[in-house]
Amino acid sequence: MVVAIDEVLDVLRDGKWHTIEDIQTKCRHLNQNQIQFIIAFLREYGFVDSKRQRWSTKLRVARLTLPMLNFLQRLEDLKG
Repeated sequence: MVVAIDEVLDVLRDGKWHTIEDIQTKCRHLNQNQIQFIIAFLREYGFVDSKRQRWSTKLRVARLTLPMLNFLQRLEDLKG
């Protein structure tokens, strides 16, 4: 499951809003339910912002929060 989370984070790493369909296109082995579950987990801990579809419980789009983007950038910088 950690690999799946890493793959979703890689898609979101650009800081832009991504649809669940876009994420699924780039993470082909994950289905929409798995992606929804991962995004919900990341959102619960403040790593991701997301928006829901109107009148639905399903997520529509997601992006990394600024603190998470800064953390990932700092981590890359430390790799040297």
